[in-house]
Amino acid sequence: MCCLQDFPGRIGSHYYEPNNRRLVKASKDQQAMNYDREAILERVSHMSGPAKTAFAACCAQRLLPLFERYTLRTAQGNYAALQQVLDDVWFSLAGGSPDLAAGQAVAESLVPNDFGDWVFEMAYGQNAAAAVAYAARVAISGDPDECEAAASQVYEAADSAAQELLPDVRIVTPEYNVELLSHPLTQRALQGICLDLQRSQAEAEGPRDWRALKLATIDEGRTWAESMP
Repeated sequence: MCCLQDFPGRIGSHYYEPNNRRLVKASKDQQAMNYDREAILERVSHMSGPAKTAFAACCAQRLLPLFERYTLRTAQGNYAALQQVLDDVWFSLAGGSPDLAAGQAVAESLVPNDFGDWVFEMAYGQNAAAAVAYAARVAISGDPDECEAAASQVYEAADSAAQELLPDVRIVTPEYNVELLSHPLTQRALQGICLDLQRSQAEAEGPRDWRALKLATIDEGRTWAESMP
């Protein structure tokens, strides 16, 4: 079984560690958003358990269409099984009692490994399955680190897509990192993460309409996935 711990760093980075993790802050003249791990950890550490679970579930939901693309491209994986695990995470928010530990194990088993022939869509498969596993973990433990890990999968998928679309480079320069960061796919992913943070916290403090939150993220995830290479 291919487990989360089998991957160096964060899951989903087959060829690289996302370049812009090395950019601590964007310069003042740049309007681009950056992925700030510490800021996300600080934010989620003050969120309630349901808000953290909802945030991680939103991140995973955005990536689910990319797992479907991976299964169609490779005839590997099990989209229905991964979708069920994520549905169970949402169900737990609504008061249900699914076996989240078993679901986590299923999601982990669906993370594509690096053995055999590699195709680009396998990176998407890694990001999506990992995000669902992290979401299940958050629902079980409420761990802020697992919450941030789910969010990082969205960023890494976008960073991977941007690298695929930009010309190949032999040497990664600060200018190339800025180009990756400012790419529309990357910025859209970061905007989605911020939106998920805001919505999840608002729902946890208010009406807790988790179904509406899920449906909104499904629609946005599909649109985003359609724009990915």
